[in-house]
Amino acid sequence: MIINLIYTSIAGNTKKFIDNLIEFSQHNEINYQFKAIEISANTQLNTLDHPSFVFVPTYLDGGNGIHSGVKEILTTPLFEFLEDLPDTKNILGVIGSGNKNFNAQYVLTARRYAIKFGVPLIDNFELRGVPTDVERIFNNIMTRLDQKISNRPLQFKPTKAYQCISNAVTELIMIDENQQLVSPIFAGSNFNLSSQALDPIELERPEELYSIQVKALTIQHYWLVPRTI
Repeated sequence: MIINLIYTSIAGNTKKFIDNLIEFSQHNEINYQFKAIEISANTQLNTLDHPSFVFVPTYLDGGNGIHSGVKEILTTPLFEFLEDLPDTKNILGVIGSGNKNFNAQYVLTARRYAIKFGVPLIDNFELRGVPTDVERIFNNIMTRLDQKISNRPLQFKPTKAYQCISNAVTELIMIDENQQLVSPIFAGSNFNLSSQALDPIELERPEELYSIQVKALTIQHYWLVPRTI
């Protein structure tokens, strides 16, 4: 079976990671063939006929990159390619990359893609990654493929096991440390907390919520993207 690795690479870091991932797969998995597809403004592809994973680097300009002035730069051909697809049913996961020095903006583009296209952000790596990143992301790709083949859907069922954290602009996330799950950032006004029996921890500074979410992601929590809330 062919597995598409969809990516764009500005500085060469993502391409290097993809090359390393393909090499690793050739030594560890004989049932799948990883195929790299680099997206640019000249890409003619308009559909995905095989299971696919999207690798998204982070390039932002303007504002703080969170609540004001969020402007994606350089990677826009990838966004436009995904937006023009007839559907995203064959996209099984998003993998983000970036520079942790940018704190809450780390893998922010990938996080936004996950929400926009309804696809889970399954992992992340910094810059061009290291061998342990390659092995871990390979294993996470195999896990998602197994879920797809066995038709086991991702589920989002908030319970008291979740730690609910909100901020001053009524955004919230939920984290389950036991299962290593972290939610997308929700608008609190669209989420009925009382029905979920959740008691949120309130933060004073809005940007703290993003930093907490990034911290959870960088210790390999699994990203949940519910189809409905």
